[in-house]
Amino acid sequence: MLQTYLNNSKWPSTISVKCITSSACLSAGDALRELDALNIIRSDPFVLISGDVISNLNLKKAIAFHKQKRKEDSNNIMT
Repeated sequence: MLQTYLNNSKWPSTISVKCITSSACLSAGDALRELDALNIIRSDPFVLISGDVISNLNLKKAIAFHKQKRKEDSNNIMT
C-alpha cells in the first residue's frame, strides 16, 4: 500500500524512495543491520530519523559534530 502511494506521488526528481520490508526487523538497529547487509546504505554520513519525530535540529551542525568525532576515532560510527 505504501509503495503504491509512493509510486503515484510526485516526488522531486532528486529524491529516490524505495520501500523495503522485513518481518525479521524488530528495532531500528535490526533495520539498519538489514540495510547494511543489503548494501543499501551508500552515503556517509547516513541520517536515520524516526518517522514520528518533529524537530528543528540543524542537521548541518549535527553532521559536522559527527564528522569531528569520526576524525578523533574512526570507530565512532554513530553520534
